[in-house]
Amino acid sequence: KRIVQVGIVVEDAEQVARQYSELLGVGPWSFLHFKPPHLADCHLHGIPVRDADFGVKAALATLGDLQFELLEPTHGASTHMEFLKMQGAGVHHLSFGGVRDHDQIVSNLENEGIEPESTGVIGGASTFTYLATQDELGTIWELGKGKPGEKSSLKPYGRYPPSEIMESA
Repeated sequence: KRIVQVGIVVEDAEQVARQYSELLGVGPWSFLHFKPPHLADCHLHGIPVRDADFGVKAALATLGDLQFELLEPTHGASTHMEFLKMQGAGVHHLSFGGVRDHDQIVSNLENEGIEPESTGVIGGASTFTYLATQDELGTIWELGKGKPGEKSSLKPYGRYPPSEIMESA
């Protein structure tokens, strides 16, 4: 296993992406909006989120082998909104990305008393699982699981800098 992503909750994903680009040269950035209909079967602390009624804007960029994901909760109940309200902006999660033994890892951790904090399906093609590992490991850990043969319905709505050519996801 290896960490492939750092998820950072921010108040304005596009603005912080511009700052990363201008101050540190990180980019280009792709902007996505995780919201219905691109979210389904979502749960927060084991409770279904009605019609996946929340939204999160994201800015994604890669630096070496590590993806930065800036997450701006826009509305509704989500792990990102809880984090922003309780702690302000900061590192929300570390992600292993898609793992083949996703279900086994989740089951093993549940046996150890670590429950999923938030789960759902993005773009009809992949499952995300945020594990409530804050007390034991200092931050949330994320695992993903792809649906074989499925292509995501989620597409970027913009990029920064705007002149950069976006690669297809």
